[in-house]
Amino acid sequence: MPRNTSHEPDERAPLLRKDTSPPATPELDHGAPPVSHRNKKLYATSVTFSIVFFYVLGELMQMGPRTRIFESIYCHQYYADHDPSVIGDDGWSVPEDVCNRNGKVQDQVASLKGWQMLFDGIPSIILAVPYGALADKYGRKPFVFLNLLGLFLQSISISTICYFPAVFPIHLVWLSSAFFVLGGGPTVLIALVYSVLADSVPWDERASTFFRLQAAQLVAEIIGPSIGSALMSHDLWLPVYVGLTLDAITVFSTLIALPETLNARLADPELESVEVFSDSASSSDSSNGFGALIRRNIRDLAQNFKSALDFVAHNITVSLLVFTFLSHVISRSAMEVLFQYVPHRFGWSISEVGYLFSLRAVAHIVLLLGILPAVSHFLITKAAADIRKKDLVISKASVVLCAVGAYLIGLAPTAVLATISLVIYTLGGGFHAVARSLVTSLVEPHHVGRLYTAISILDNLGSLIAGPLLSIFFRFGIKLGGFWQGLPFFGLGLMFTFVAAAVWCVRLPGPGEDPAVEADPTHDAHASP
Repeated sequence: MPRNTSHEPDERAPLLRKDTSPPATPELDHGAPPVSHRNKKLYATSVTFSIVFFYVLGELMQMGPRTRIFESIYCHQYYADHDPSVIGDDGWSVPEDVCNRNGKVQDQVASLKGWQMLFDGIPSIILAVPYGALADKYGRKPFVFLNLLGLFLQSISISTICYFPAVFPIHLVWLSSAFFVLGGGPTVLIALVYSVLADSVPWDERASTFFRLQAAQLVAEIIGPSIGSALMSHDLWLPVYVGLTLDAITVFSTLIALPETLNARLADPELESVEVFSDSASSSDSSNGFGALIRRNIRDLAQNFKSALDFVAHNITVSLLVFTFLSHVISRSAMEVLFQYVPHRFGWSISEVGYLFSLRAVAHIVLLLGILPAVSHFLITKAAADIRKKDLVISKASVVLCAVGAYLIGLAPTAVLATISLVIYTLGGGFHAVARSLVTSLVEPHHVGRLYTAISILDNLGSLIAGPLLSIFFRFGIKLGGFWQGLPFFGLGLMFTFVAAAVWCVRLPGPGEDPAVEADPTHDAHASP
C-alpha cells in the first residue's frame, strides 16, 4: 500500500527555516558526480523530482495488486476449509468475484490493512526528529538513501511473505514496519525531499519548485494505478515485479546521482542552508548518539503535546481550525477502502478500481490548476475579499464538498454514481491546505512554531487511528449488509460534518481588531516557538 504518496503536503512534514550562521561541517559530496555551479540547481532539482516520481509510481502500481494478493491468500484459506471445490485446477486460485462477495474474507483483509497502517505510523512518529537532526548535521543524501532503502526492504518483505503463503503466516507483514527504523519512514522522506529542494534553490524560487514537485507526484498518481491495473490483467504479480524494480532503481539512483545539498550555500551565496527540524534537536544532542536523540524525542513529544494544548485552548478560533486537521490523514486513508468497497458492493474487479484512482488524480489537477486559482481570483478581485476571508470562504465550500461527496459515495446504489460522488469529494481536496493558510494568518508570527506543533500532533494522532478505525467501520458495514455497506463513508461524511460545523463557527477579526491572536499570554511574546 502506498505510504502517503498524496500530492498534498503532509502536515507532519517539518517546517524549514533559514540558518544565517555558517555551517559547522565541511561540504559533503558522498560520491555524487561533479556538477558546475551554474547547472547545480537544475541538476539537484531534476534528480530529486525523478526520485520522487519513480518512487511514487512504483508504490501506486503495487497498491491494487497488493490488496488483491492479500485477498487471494485469505480466500484460498477460507475455501480450503469450507468448500475446496471452488479452488481452481492449479490448487490455489479462487475466482475474484467469489472472493469479493465473501464478507469474511473482506473482513480479514480490512483488518490486516488497518493494523498495517497503525504499525507503519509508529516508527515515523518516534524517529522523525532524531533522523531530522542527523540529516541537519551529517547531510541529506545518506538519510534519503537510508530511508528509501528501508521503504524498499519493507516492500520486499511484504512481497516475500505473500509469495510464500504456505511458509509464512500472512500476519507477518505487520513486522515489515520494522524496516522503517532505517531512515524513519515516509514522514522523514517528505521532510528530506523538501529540504534538498530548499537547499538547492533561492528562497524566492522555493514555492514554484515545491509546486513542480507536487506536479511530478500528480503525474505519477495519474499513470501509476492505471499501469498497475493494466498489468494485473496479464499477471497479478507483474505490477509488483515492475513496482519493486522501480523502487530498486530509485534507491540506487539516490546513491549514485543525488548530490549532497546540506552545505550548498558555501558554493553559491544565493542559496540558504535550511534545517530539517528547526528546534527539536540540537547539534549537541546528535553528538550524544542516536539513542539519546530518541529518548529526548519521546520526552519532547509529551512536552510538545502539553504546550500545544495550552496554545490552542487560549483562542476559540484557532482551536476550531486546528481541530479540523485531525481529519487530514483519515480522509486520505479512506480512499484505500475503495479497493475493497467497490468490488464488494458493485462487483468490480480490483484492477478496474485502479482506474478510479487515476480519475481522482485528474480531478485533483483540475482543482489545483483551474478551479482553486479561478475562485481565489474571483473572490479577491470581484468580491473584494481579503486573504483571510477568501481562505475562509474556500475552506467552507471545500469541507461541504468533502462531506457531501463522502455521504454520496456511501449512498450510491451504482458504481457510476459512486464515481461521480468520488469526483465531488475530490473537489473538496484543497481544504486542508487552505485551512492551514487561514489559521497561520490568525496567530502572531512568533507563535507559528507552536501552531504547527499542534497541527502535527493531530496529524500524527490521525495517522495512528485512521487504519484501525476505517477497518472497523468497513468490517461492521459488511456484517450489517445492504445500505450499511457504505458505513466507512458515512463515518467519513460525519467527520467532515463536524469539521464543517467547526469551520462555520470561525469568526474573523473585525477591522478594529488585532488580526493575529496572542496564543499564550503567560509566555514572553518574543520567545521562540
